[in-house]
Amino acid sequence: MTSARTAARRVGVICIRPHLADPAALSFEHLYGAIGKNTGNYMFTQAMFRQIAGDVQQIGFDFDPDRVNAEYDAVVIPGANWLNAGANWDALTALVERLEIPAVTIGIGLQAETRDLDQVKVSASALDFVRVLARKAPMLSTRGDFTRDWLHRMGVHNVMTTGCPSLYMRLDPVLPGAGAATGDPGQVMLQATRYGVTQAFALGQGINQTLFRLAGTLDLEMIYQSEPEEIDVLVHGAEAAVQMARPGAAYLPRIYGLPDMAAFQAWLARHGRVFFDLDRWAGHLQTGAGVIGTRLHGTILALNSGRPGILIAHDSRTAELADFAAIPAVDPGDTLEQADAGRLAQMLQRADVAAYAARRRRNAQVYRGFLAMNGLAVREAGMLD
Repeated sequence: MTSARTAARRVGVICIRPHLADPAALSFEHLYGAIGKNTGNYMFTQAMFRQIAGDVQQIGFDFDPDRVNAEYDAVVIPGANWLNAGANWDALTALVERLEIPAVTIGIGLQAETRDLDQVKVSASALDFVRVLARKAPMLSTRGDFTRDWLHRMGVHNVMTTGCPSLYMRLDPVLPGAGAATGDPGQVMLQATRYGVTQAFALGQGINQTLFRLAGTLDLEMIYQSEPEEIDVLVHGAEAAVQMARPGAAYLPRIYGLPDMAAFQAWLARHGRVFFDLDRWAGHLQTGAGVIGTRLHGTILALNSGRPGILIAHDSRTAELADFAAIPAVDPGDTLEQADAGRLAQMLQRADVAAYAARRRRNAQVYRGFLAMNGLAVREAGMLD
């Protein structure tokens, strides 16, 4: 196992680009790739740059190990739901194996269809990858105890649970206009998960379908993280007509419970939002009553911005972190089929935000200890306690 150096001064981060200066200047395909198909990736990515002291630089996923060994004291790898049945990490594993400096993995997690450890399925590539990661630093961290316990079964024991680093990230909200200073609690904001439009999704009956329909029929705001058709229109405007011309796009009005494409486009212009800057995202959240939905990082961002958030924990990945961090959560079986705006607002009013803040204070000390034992100094200005 590689030994950690004390107070690494030059730190490389294996991550997507932490900032996009002008998203509209990129074609949609380049933009979607740059965010890793999910703006929520900015949460754990930017946490590295805000929380770790020193000269912290992105090195990407296709780096030269010899150059990194020569120019950096350590590497950090902010992880996500990378341990799953379909993952192929062979290329990155080969690069990490060649690192001679500490490579510290932070917040890696399982994505499984079950909470039964005996039934978890993970690809051989992902298992090889995490075993290499475990050899590259004194300790690696997981999003929750479910992943930690599975790794123990796989023979990986230098593991501790810290949760996702986004839990502890300080934000500097940029308030749009009057913002929360008006005292108006604002509107409920919804979040759902969809990576494209298909007939199967449009005709489905799951919790995400319900959330999209509520946004349209109740005329509520929705914040997007991965939905390509909507994001392209919001970023590129009329130039995004190609997205609306896709065969599946004809199902968008049905998904939102709206009568036709004109009604959908009018709704999207009023209530669709996407952010590529976390501080602007945080500022916008402060103008609303809070967020409800299946988006883990969108919920954390709301809570860290001082607004209620409720996570609908729809898989092992979200449930694991909600348990660890005391994120206000409901089971997808708690139907929202007949919900109205009043019921959604009441749900947010009942969210136990205080429990989340208390758990975060406790867990933040564990996280600081994890960074220290791996030779990484904390940048306190970027940390919430």
